Amino acid sequence: MPKYLLGANAKQFSTEVVGEQYHSIEQTLHDIAAAKGGKCELEFTLIPEPDNPYDDHAISVRYNNQVAGYIPRSRNRQLWSDITRVQASGYTPIIRGKVEAWSNGKSASITLAVGGNKNLLSTEDGLKPKKKGDYTPPPAYREQTNTTFASHAYKPSSSASGRSQHPYLTEATPDTKALANRKHLPKWAIITIVAAIVLAITLTAVFATDFFVSAIKTIGGLIVIAIIGFFIWARKSQK
Repeated sequence: MPKYLLGANAKQFSTEVVGEQYHSIEQTLHDIAAAKGGKCELEFTLIPEPDNPYDDHAISVRYNNQVAGYIPRSRNRQLWSDITRVQASGYTPIIRGKVEAWSNGKSASITLAVGGNKNLLSTEDGLKPKKKGDYTPPPAYREQTNTTFASHAYKPSSSASGRSQHPYLTEATPDTKALANRKHLPKWAIITIVAAIVLAITLTAVFATDFFVSAIKTIGGLIVIAIIGFFIWARKSQK
């Protein structure tokens, strides 16, 4: 099948793949990125899985025909229509991905160049026309045999819709891996730092006394130490 590059106009890698740690291909991806200085750009295939027992709109991210992870549940429905349309038109949907090797010698993170929802298709030449409802892709789900997931503390649980919640498909699963995967400062930490700086400047201008200056410096120092500690913990945490 000819290839169709999704997100060809994307200017940055913005969509993080979830569930990499449950697939054996992760070690291969880590080694490839490590051999290229820790980061590299690779081509991935996006395969819709209408028969996935955990989400009938699941989209797997594959490398060399092996599942490497999934598009987060929060985004798969936004991308489903375009991807299934490309597939129904006789093309293999591919996308650029940035792979980053972790220092633990086995783990890797993948971020895709998806771009905005309206920019996923660079051209509609050769594609089937849009229609009411989505094109139905063929069954493509592959049952995972990785024992890491079988023994995982957060196994699928029943949801309100009757389907199971699966850590492959959601970035909201409350497990330690999700926390460890935060290699950059979270938004709340950045907001806290900015707010502390603004507050310190304001109070110093209003109450320019030695007492307030010392108090503000102490509070600011504690906040900075806490943020640095969190950053170091996130970097050293392993999957």
